[in-house]
Amino acid sequence: MSRLSSLLVRDGLVGVKRMEKAFQRQVIYGGALDTILLEINAVPEERLTQYLALASGLPPAARDEGRTIDLQAVGLLPADLAEQFRAVPLSLAGDALRVLVCAPLELAELEDLADLLDRPLQPLITPEYRWHLAYSAAYATETPARFTTLARTLEIESSPEAVGRAKTIIVDGVPAHDTQPLAMEQRTPAPAKPMPARAPTPAAGIANVEPPPDLPSLSRRPTPPRVPAAVGADAPTMRINRHQQTLVGITAQKDFVEDPGERSVPLVGAAIAAPPEAVPLPIEKRIGSAPIVTTGRDSPLAIVRARDMLATAEDRDTVFLTLLRATRARARYAGLLTVQGGAAIGRVALAEPSLDTSAIASVLIPLDVVSPFRSVAHNQQPHIGSLASSDAGIDAMMLRLGGAVPPSALLMPIVLRDRVVAIVIAHRGHGELKLVDVAELLPLASAAADALSRLIVMAKRAAPQAEVDGDQNATGRMHIPMGFAGDDEPELSFVADPDRPIDLVLDGIEAAREGGAEELMFEAVERSRETLGALMRRFPGTLRVDRFAVSGRPLRAAQYGGLLDLAVRLGAAASELLVEQMASAQRDTRFYATICTAELRPRSAIIALVERLFDQDFGVRAAAIEGLAGYPVAELTQSLARARRAVHSSDPEVVAAAVTAIVSLGDIEAVGDLIAALERNDKGTEHVRKALVALTAQDFGASERKWRKWWDAAKSKHRIEWLIDGLTHKEDANRETAIQELRRLTGEYFGYHHDLPRKERDIAAERWIAWWREIGHRRFVVKDDERHRPTAVLPGRLPQD
Repeated sequence: MSRLSSLLVRDGLVGVKRMEKAFQRQVIYGGALDTILLEINAVPEERLTQYLALASGLPPAARDEGRTIDLQAVGLLPADLAEQFRAVPLSLAGDALRVLVCAPLELAELEDLADLLDRPLQPLITPEYRWHLAYSAAYATETPARFTTLARTLEIESSPEAVGRAKTIIVDGVPAHDTQPLAMEQRTPAPAKPMPARAPTPAAGIANVEPPPDLPSLSRRPTPPRVPAAVGADAPTMRINRHQQTLVGITAQKDFVEDPGERSVPLVGAAIAAPPEAVPLPIEKRIGSAPIVTTGRDSPLAIVRARDMLATAEDRDTVFLTLLRATRARARYAGLLTVQGGAAIGRVALAEPSLDTSAIASVLIPLDVVSPFRSVAHNQQPHIGSLASSDAGIDAMMLRLGGAVPPSALLMPIVLRDRVVAIVIAHRGHGELKLVDVAELLPLASAAADALSRLIVMAKRAAPQAEVDGDQNATGRMHIPMGFAGDDEPELSFVADPDRPIDLVLDGIEAAREGGAEELMFEAVERSRETLGALMRRFPGTLRVDRFAVSGRPLRAAQYGGLLDLAVRLGAAASELLVEQMASAQRDTRFYATICTAELRPRSAIIALVERLFDQDFGVRAAAIEGLAGYPVAELTQSLARARRAVHSSDPEVVAAAVTAIVSLGDIEAVGDLIAALERNDKGTEHVRKALVALTAQDFGASERKWRKWWDAAKSKHRIEWLIDGLTHKEDANRETAIQELRRLTGEYFGYHHDLPRKERDIAAERWIAWWREIGHRRFVVKDDERHRPTAVLPGRLPQD
């Protein structure tokens, strides 16, 4: 629970339910809590700034603090350091550097910055969006679209507060009659006055600081505290810990530096004592709206692997990047825009090295203008086709999404609780993107939405749930008196409801629509021991969708029924139950158990899934193949021995089941068995031949001799090399098989199409060959060995005497 949220809930400025919604939005959109609160209009900016000051212990910045910036101050702090430490230089006050900071704030980093600059700092705290506006003005960068949108919104809103709302800085070239542009002027700071003499203190060089008389006691519920707008010597002073004697001590400066015409504010970098009664300030984990870090997480990702990662993702950035990495495996450019405030705002992108991914941070596409983006946001359905619109501004924004307006692209919405929260865009530059290229991606949008829902529930459970005096914040569930206990720590008291019967919990899960029983789901998972017994009796439970009402690829477990969703969420605890149900005499029970196991993929279920490859029910077979496809190849090699033996069966049905599994799972260890099975020349021979063609992208008919000759030369090569050789095959079908498998395995795209003219095909095939030689071989074959590194230090012999 953050200090800011606790104070706002305690004093009744934000209700508990409203604060829960703010935490939910923070999971999806990121950013500091103050940004979220301003976006949902929960607290007036003036009051919010006062509470930021109270929560951090820093003085608040005036609304116009970043309007005029001293170039001399900017010269002391390079842009990269300002961004790293989240401190924008404003001006000089004597030897001290006045900086604008924002939450979430880590005081230790300000200490490091003071050490690095070798001068004291005067930090002023401001909302996150104003910090970004000031940073952009100081270093001539473009403000992220999210913050310019918020600035415009706050500018035109009428405030009910008596003090009114000061005019907000508008950037990005947006016209406004009464808005003054940000200005930077050269200003020479006035010389600092001599420091007045102070009475000696017990510790030399350390001044005692009395707590401000108007700081409230948190053992009662006071009226909202007053934090002075003009900061002076009586302003709240930053404190660290009752056991820590100084905040920073890089110089022998006193508590304040006074400069004519400038406000006196507390220093970071001066020695400040913390009184025994000082309240420890919790350091809030930084969420921030900074660009999502993609380093090490930007390579294309197989769809099956992406689905697994989404199921276990622990933060929003991982969800977004996993989705983009899977999308990148089908396109040259993949970007994500969050939908908020009536606009789609660029967040992060992955692309080939030749395409620009940084410009997405400046993308803002209004959703009140007719465009494919608006259609996707309103209809909640993916769009594959042209992105052209009647608005020149939107077309200009498209150039920032990969540097070209593609002839066709994918817009894929992420829908959360009947609302589009983000849109994924994917394209191939000047090349066409068709439905067949991205069909496998579409279910991942639902998987990403499920992951976000799970994170929201976790955040909701961690959010402050308080019952404050009066009815406006009552939850009926728990009470959090904000008093202090023992060692000056806030004491939270909870009144827990008694556990209801587990069967009632499962009744509610079965009766709810998809995603409508999150609290019950969490309760059932927490009570897993009770849940497993009841789940065994009920499995598969009441279904929302019958399996035979679905054509094509099976749905996710949660779409079929609530108890199936619960089985997946129980994780490894439910693996034995699912393995047992996969052996049921009822084929529908086997099907739903296999669907759950395919999503959960416990290691103990591999053998059971291999058994289902030969199930009499074709739906069970397909679900088993999908489940096995998510396991590492090393774990499947031994388990698939049964399928390899089955290709020698005299029963064509068994052979067909075996080769289907072998091809779907890419089991190249079976090539030798497949070639040997050609000798029989019976009804299963054609199944075997098709399997060999699919695995190798070669075709020697039913001739065991020719296949054996090829295999003797090719078995030492990687399968990707077989597929690259298949790009020049004389048959269209073989070339198509080769390129589809290459794209699926590598996620790369070099402009190859199986039906291009031969000359163009050969040129594109050469690109694949060059990629394999320069990059691919190292990525798929060569393992990093410390002994092979040029800088490795190998153990040497002891010197001889």
